[in-house]
Amino acid sequence: MTAPILEIKDLQVHFRRRRLNPLAQPEVVRAVDRVSLTLNRGQTVGLVGESGSGKTTVARAILRLVPTTAGSIELDNTRLDELSGGRSHENRRRIQYIFQDPYSSLNPRVRAGDIVRSPLDVMNIGDQASRDARVSELFEAVGLRPEQRGLFPHQFSGGQRQRINIARALAPDPDLIICDEPVSALDVAIRAQILNLLQRLKRQRAITYLFISHDMAVVKHMADEVAVMYLGQIVEKAPRRSFFSAPLHPYSQALLSAVPRVGVGTAGSAGRIRLSGDPPSPIAPPPGCRFAPRCPIAESRCHQLPPELRELAPAHSVRCHLIENRGGAPVSPMSEWVAKHD
Repeated sequence: MTAPILEIKDLQVHFRRRRLNPLAQPEVVRAVDRVSLTLNRGQTVGLVGESGSGKTTVARAILRLVPTTAGSIELDNTRLDELSGGRSHENRRRIQYIFQDPYSSLNPRVRAGDIVRSPLDVMNIGDQASRDARVSELFEAVGLRPEQRGLFPHQFSGGQRQRINIARALAPDPDLIICDEPVSALDVAIRAQILNLLQRLKRQRAITYLFISHDMAVVKHMADEVAVMYLGQIVEKAPRRSFFSAPLHPYSQALLSAVPRVGVGTAGSAGRIRLSGDPPSPIAPPPGCRFAPRCPIAESRCHQLPPELRELAPAHSVRCHLIENRGGAPVSPMSEWVAKHD
């Protein structure tokens, strides 16, 4: 087992909403609530869940773009959440970000080569000659031609713009790259090219990825380990093979049941789990399991007692009261419910 490069322990990110009524109690949005996550060097961890589950807030907390309420974030034993001033700037080069939208994340008035070189200029890495050489090397690494360095973003396709974003993220030679829905704005055929590029760069450069997505098919292709978030909490963590072959949490099973399969239509698909209602408000989460109001198999204890994240199989943890061990293996009653209601 390789050594951890990033360790998040009991992370909390809460935001106070502005009070319209000065006499009212302040409202607190619990965007991230006691999240723990470990990334090993050279590993890809897929962080998945619905919009509003807290995935991007976790990423922003790692980058120190939002303040943390509690918990710790360590990069190679350096507490990122405690850094300030110059030390924070020194560590900034070790973590880079690939944005979701390749169209709005590039300055339209700056040429592509200068965009890729900008982290080197801002962080004062190398001299002018070495920076130019680094840009040329990165253009080749991501599949762009040298002469395209002088073009502006509007002269590139969506896939090419995302390649520029990837090259910019690689420029300072980071230890960790956070990919926030990096292919969701691209056509299907282009998505495959970008995902394969990210995989190739990972193998060649031993890059560690935190890969944020709501697309389970993309996560299955990219991730070594999967962490599922719901309403600010991780409800299941498992290695990719274990997760996709035998998901345990009812929410995880519902997400996977919605993935289209070859030869099976999405409408009326066998085993499809249709959830009713919307996620509860992060301002006033339920007192018990946060998924209980939408869970078709929830019991009374689910609405009263918050479950802990328990390891029920090797490296496979789940936050659910109802998972049982039968014959030495964890079993979810959701599978039995699906069989009865199919």
